[in-house]
Amino acid sequence: MPHDALASGEPFYTQAAAFAQCSCILRAFWGRLLHCVYAVWPNHINEVLVIVFEFALENWPFIAAMVALIAAYFALNTLASGKSISVHELTQSVNQGEALVLDIREANDFKSGHITGAMNIPFSAVVTRISELEKYRSKRIILVDKLGQHTADVAKQLKTQGFDVVRLGGGMSEWQHQSLPVVKK
Repeated sequence: MPHDALASGEPFYTQAAAFAQCSCILRAFWGRLLHCVYAVWPNHINEVLVIVFEFALENWPFIAAMVALIAAYFALNTLASGKSISVHELTQSVNQGEALVLDIREANDFKSGHITGAMNIPFSAVVTRISELEKYRSKRIILVDKLGQHTADVAKQLKTQGFDVVRLGGGMSEWQHQSLPVVKK
């Protein structure tokens, strides 16, 4: 069924091309780009996909640079935040007395269930409470949060202060998924 613009004699592509030139589209990432275009022409997804594909073909150097920058960001973030360890490695390190488990979740989450012997300093307070970790400088600090989303930032902060830091891969979610014990206080 033809679109009104096609029926009126004005090509759909001309309207779409003008819209594609809009600076908001040029600044948008793929998801945002699709969302903007789809919101304007929700009944014409095939035409929208053609526009997106043509945009990608015409601007491939921009797209390639964007992908490279995003990949570099994630690679550098991973390198700067230290390695991730498994729940088994955490258990081994703690049992041998080589590590401190630092739980960076909020206090109420910590009280609802945490790893035995873990210390709680919420993510938002780590910088101001770093002095509490000085007595553990000789030990490895294993960072734990709910899913692992905040540990990279805290790891970078602690590494700049000279601490040996690793992150628990998957956080408390992985710990509980493995049916390992938690303490509730």
